[in-house]
Formats: sequence, C-alpha cells, structure tokens
Amino acid sequence: VDTRGKVDLMYGHIEIRAKLLSQGKGIKAKIRMMPAEEKLGAWPNSGDMFLMDYNGDRPGQIACGVNTMQMNDVNLHNIKQSVLPVDNLYKVPHTFTCKWTERDIIFFVDGVTTNIQEDLYDNRYSYYPQGWPFNNDRFYLEITTESPDNKPVLEIESVEILPD
Repeated sequence: VDTRGKVDLMYGHIEIRAKLLSQGKGIKAKIRMMPAEEKLGAWPNSGDMFLMDYNGDRPGQIACGVNTMQMNDVNLHNIKQSVLPVDNLYKVPHTFTCKWTERDIIFFVDGVTTNIQEDLYDNRYSYYPQGWPFNNDRFYLEITTESPDNKPVLEIESVEILPD
C-alpha cells in the first residue's frame, strides 16, 4: 500500500487495524508515514514515522517510533523507537495509531501509549541543523511486507487517516 500522490496529510490521526499472518526469520512488515517531498534529503534525513515495524528476528515484538537524520535505523544506538512485546501478535488483529501534531508524535498499540516523540530540535539542539523533520511537511502512508517464501504477511482490516 502506498498513498503517495493520492492521500497525504500534515498533522492528524492515522489508525491501522491489521494482523500479522506469518512469523519467523525473514518475515518483515512495516506501517509508516513517509515524506511527500524529501525537503531535507533522501531517507532518513526527511524523516519517517513508523506505527508498526515487525521483524521476524524479534518474535512476538514490534517497534514504533521515528527515523531522522541523526536518529535512524542505520545508527541503531540512537534510534527514537520503542520495541515492545505484543500479546497474541499473530493472527489476531491489533490497532496501530499515530497522533501527530506540530509539536509531538504519539504512538499507540491497541489504545496504549507506546512512544512519544517531541520536537526537541530547537536552540538547545544546534547539532541538528535541519530541525524537526515532521513540522510543516506532508506525509503519506506506506505499508510494506517481505517474505522469503512469498506467503501473505499482513492483513489490513481498516485504515483511518484524519487530518488535524
């Protein structure tokens, strides 16, 4: 699923109800918001917000958070994410939510707050010259999966995207 050029938003409420159908090594699923324009450069500079990141190498767990120029999957020692166990992760639907405002991004799994990102890139953080990449930019929804044996990985039950 990729809503680039069709549906994007700047601030709002994104909620996906989905269930993982497969598990194990090599299985991956990611639900994320990507920048409509890469104003600060290619990934991860312009940021992304991931509501759910499943990696079969972490059974029973998902991650949620953000990638930025300074904090990203490449620099794992400083990525802004939460990795958490989810009861009945497989074959049971779960709700992954992101509430995004001008000053913060809050992630929820099944209604429970799991990660809070705040715009900390002001005068106190001069090492991050490009600023908070989630302010005044539009993002679109992208859902990706990987499976070494081409089995179905993720079933989407509902998608709700409400601008602020």
